[in-house]
Amino acid sequence: MVIPLDQKRKVELPNFGINEGQCKCGCGLVLADKLVLKVQAFIFFLERKYGSKFRILTTSGARCQKHNKDEGGAVDSRHLHCDAIDGIFQVRTKEGTWVQIPNATIASEAQSIGLFGGIGMKRYEIQGKNLVHLDDRPGTTPVIW
Repeated sequence: MVIPLDQKRKVELPNFGINEGQCKCGCGLVLADKLVLKVQAFIFFLERKYGSKFRILTTSGARCQKHNKDEGGAVDSRHLHCDAIDGIFQVRTKEGTWVQIPNATIASEAQSIGLFGGIGMKRYEIQGKNLVHLDDRPGTTPVIW
């Protein structure tokens, strides 16, 4: 489901902003609520498991056709469905600084919790991009890459 930017969400999530992951071209596409809630649940899971605050620095979220093409995205990219997010996961240390969690750790934790239909990490490391992809594709078995 695509929600135009002018129909703002009613609830501000504590570690995932209202407009987090909106299309970077300014067209108004935002992430589907279902994915936002799954990402929020995942962050909550990580915080409980590791006993510290987590955040995701979103590098890509919802994309319109033009922006997806400009990004070099796949023709059938989940970003076009507004149900995919790419980002860098960070944890707050006892000293108050934010440190990136290894992508392999995040991908493994995402797989263990079973919320996502797609989890990507290795392809992005090969491309020199330090991020994890999570999506809400349909299906009962997650696609991992």
